[in-house]
Amino acid sequence: MSEIREAFASGLRQARKTRKLTQHQIAEAADLSVDMISRLERGAVAPSFDSIETLARSLGISPLQFFTLRPPEMGRSTKRAKALAEIHRVLAKANDTELERYARLLKAVAAP
Repeated sequence: MSEIREAFASGLRQARKTRKLTQHQIAEAADLSVDMISRLERGAVAPSFDSIETLARSLGISPLQFFTLRPPEMGRSTKRAKALAEIHRVLAKANDTELERYARLLKAVAAP
């Protein structure tokens, strides 16, 4: 399996499980078959760009997040992974004005 296909498969599985969704639920939301979700999560098939976008929208994440998510056993606690996923979901839905406001808020909170 190619590295990029493996990264996508792992990211899809992680994103789905973090949200406590079944393969059936994500398949229904993304208008794909359960078999296709299973094959994507195993890396048996490569997704189309349209499928990546549809799955990301169904999960409330950026398509890029599929390639950057890592399972908790790779250094992130489940609690941390869930918090980061929630933050990313909020930011991904924000318009430019809201995003600038969130950035200012984060800088103010994180300042020493």
